[in-house]
Amino acid sequence: MVRHQITIVLLLVIFTTSTEAQFRGRWTQQQADSARRARAERAYKKANDRIANYKVNTRKDTVKILRLADARLTQLPEFVFDYTNLRSIDLSNNRIEKLDKRLNKLDSLRWINLSGNHLDERRLKVKKNKSISLLYLHNNGLRKLPRGVKKFKALEEINLSRNNFEQLPKRLKKNKKLKILKINENCLVVNNQNFKPFIRLERLRLNKCDLDYISHNFWTLKNLRELQLSYNSIEEIPPKINQLKRLESLSLYNNDLKTLPEELFDLTGLKQIDLYHNELEKISSSIGKFKNMEILYLSNNKLYDLPVEIGQLTKLKQLYLHHNRLSYIPESINKLSDLKVFRINDNYLSEFPLQILGLQGLKNLDISSNQIASIPEDIREFDQLEIFYFQNNPTNFSGPENAHIVETVNAMVKRGAVVNPHSFERKVR
Repeated sequence: MVRHQITIVLLLVIFTTSTEAQFRGRWTQQQADSARRARAERAYKKANDRIANYKVNTRKDTVKILRLADARLTQLPEFVFDYTNLRSIDLSNNRIEKLDKRLNKLDSLRWINLSGNHLDERRLKVKKNKSISLLYLHNNGLRKLPRGVKKFKALEEINLSRNNFEQLPKRLKKNKKLKILKINENCLVVNNQNFKPFIRLERLRLNKCDLDYISHNFWTLKNLRELQLSYNSIEEIPPKINQLKRLESLSLYNNDLKTLPEELFDLTGLKQIDLYHNELEKISSSIGKFKNMEILYLSNNKLYDLPVEIGQLTKLKQLYLHHNRLSYIPESINKLSDLKVFRINDNYLSEFPLQILGLQGLKNLDISSNQIASIPEDIREFDQLEIFYFQNNPTNFSGPENAHIVETVNAMVKRGAVVNPHSFERKVR
C-alpha cells in the first residue's frame, strides 16, 4: 500500500513538474512574441514619424537618402517623387510588390533596398531602368529571381542572401553589367551549375550555403577578384583554383580544410586570404610566392610550425596566428617591415620572440596567453604601438628580469597606448 502511495506521489510530482515546464516554455514564447510585436510597433511609429517629416520638408532637393523601412508600405508614397536628387531608398521590411514607373524620373537614384518584403518571382513589377546599380532583395523567401530584375539595365550589385535559392539564378544573365553577387545563407547545389552566365562577376559571396566542396565550374569565373566561401563544410581546395588568376581576396573562414594545394600559391595576386577556423597543421614553404599579400589570417588552426619563407611576404601589414600550437617564430619574421598588426596570442611560446623587436612599425601586438616569463625592456621603444596585450603569461613581475615593467608600461600608457595588464598591484598609475 505504501509503495503504491509513493508511486502516486512521484507521478504527481513528475506531472506537476512537466506541466510547469510546459507552462514556462509557453510563457517564455509568449514573452518573446510580445517583445517582437513591441519592437515592430516601435519601428512602425518611428517610420511614421520619418514619413511625416519627409512630407513637410521644404528642402527636398538637398536630400540624397530616404529611409522608409518598417512603414508597412504596399507601394511607393507619392511624396517620394518630389525628391528629385535621391541616390538611395531604403524600403526594407514593407509589403511592396510593385515599383512605380515614375521611378525612372529619379535619374540620380542608384540604390534600392527591398529586403524583407516577402516578394516572389512574379510580383516585382518595374519598368526598364537605366540608373539603379545596387539592388538588395535579401530575406524575401525567394526561390527564383523576380522577372522584373532584368529591367535594371545598369545593375552592378545584387544581394540575394537569406532566401531559398538552390542555384545561382540564371535570369541574372540579362544583367550584363553585374559585377557583385551576394547570395549568402541559401542552401545551394552547384555541382551541375553552369557558371558561364556569370563570367563578368568580380565578387562572389557564398557564405553559409551548405557547400561541402568547390565545384569545377567555378574556374569559368575568370574575372573574379573576390571569392567568399566562409561557414561551409569544404574539406579541400581543388588544384585548379590557380585558374582564378585575378583573385585578390579569398575567404574560407570556418571550413574543414586540413591541407592546402601547392597550386593555391600560384595565385600571386592575392592580397588577402582568410583561413581562420580550419584544421591546418602546416603551411607549405611555397607561401613565399604570395608577394602581394597584405593580410594573412591563419588563426584557430592546429599549426605547430611556420616556414621561414613567411619572411618573403614583405608587403604584409596584418598577420593573425593566434590560437594555434606554435612554440617558435622564425627569425625571418623581422623582415616584415610593413607589419602593423601581429597577433600571436594563445600559442605555446615559452620566450618573448626577440625577432619582433625589429618590427618598429607595429601598432597592435598581442602575445597574451602563452608561456612567456619575461618582457624585454626594448618594447618601450615601439613608438607607434597603440595596443600591447601580454596578460595570462607566467610573468614574474617582481623578478629582476622584469624590474623595468612598471616604468615601461607607465611610459606606454602615458603616450596613449592600450596595455593589458596595465597595473600590477596598484603600482602602475
